[in-house]
Amino acid sequence: MPDEHPHSPETPHARPSEVVRHGNQVEKQQADAQASSRITTFTKNSDEDAEKLQERFINEILFPVIEWVILPDARDLVADITASLEQGMPDAARARGWGERAFVIVGRMSHLLKEIQQAASRNLGPVGAFAMSEIAHHCPKFLHMFIAPTCRSLADALKRGDTDGAQNARTIILKELGGADVLPAQARFQFLLEKYFITKLAFTNRFEDAKQGINAPGNFTRIVARLERRTGELLRDVLQLEQHSYDVEFITNIPEQQQEHDLIPRAGLTEEVLAELMLNAFKVMEQTHKGSKLLVSVILRKDGSMLLKVRDDGPGIGDRNPEELFKAGETTTQRFGGTGMGLTFLRENIQDHFGGFLDAQKNEEIDESPGMTFSCILPPEGGWQQKNKQ
Repeated sequence: MPDEHPHSPETPHARPSEVVRHGNQVEKQQADAQASSRITTFTKNSDEDAEKLQERFINEILFPVIEWVILPDARDLVADITASLEQGMPDAARARGWGERAFVIVGRMSHLLKEIQQAASRNLGPVGAFAMSEIAHHCPKFLHMFIAPTCRSLADALKRGDTDGAQNARTIILKELGGADVLPAQARFQFLLEKYFITKLAFTNRFEDAKQGINAPGNFTRIVARLERRTGELLRDVLQLEQHSYDVEFITNIPEQQQEHDLIPRAGLTEEVLAELMLNAFKVMEQTHKGSKLLVSVILRKDGSMLLKVRDDGPGIGDRNPEELFKAGETTTQRFGGTGMGLTFLRENIQDHFGGFLDAQKNEEIDESPGMTFSCILPPEGGWQQKNKQ
């Protein structure tokens, strides 16, 4: 009920024929088709400035579409879980079913966010693309990082007869679904929308942060300070970690007296790219409990291009091809709290809007160490010479 919460979602002013219920698979397919149609037909008005366009995109596309397609299923899942757990323990099959439902919702969200990101990139340029990359990291968090894994833990504990383990999982789920107090399911869902940034205000802030980030000037020291503050906030507020849990080392080969000329024009873009790569590494290391150090490099190359590297000592990807990390919905982070879209969005943005490149390599192929290294090359300030680009 939107008017009961200051940041609750607002139902779009739909005509009667546009209103879709979510009672069965056919209705879900209708909602998906309706959302896709709205996304693909969105275009900029001839007299519209960037701020108005951004606001209209959020109001007409981003939030209404997520509300039509994703929030009904998520609300139903929250209601089912809370109603059951507040009455006592479920059986193992039902608990596991909740986790599977959560993953299905995240899968639908992945495809939906991909469509929205493409529209944002077309209409809002790199600001919209970077904003959507952060939104992709945050939207599914409450389902993917907490609810699905903990429901699976509850199911496993019930199956093996571990009463204490089951009770602990039950307590964690109820707390994550609405705090310490027993709340009605709808009130719990409003709590989640606020807690996990699935609100119109949060979306607006993501776009504003991306715009400020890309345009932010600064030397290496200022970039590092902003990255530490930004990732510290993400670790604390999004991943619920202490900032000192991880060791981050920053290095550059650009002398301080050169930074005004070589770094400042690309300082904001450098920060945006590094922040996304760092968040990706933190998320995987936290969920696997492997790795605790990042090495972040900003290297000016001889041709004037910029090489950005983020190297972690995390779990790596085993026998998988690093290129799989950039396939929509199939990344390692999808298993650890994301939609599997962050790296996909980032690579497309770097390539499409800046003419750069983003790749990943296993550390074992470099020096037989664990973890991964992500490398981004941004072109020289004047763009690529053809032979250099090749």
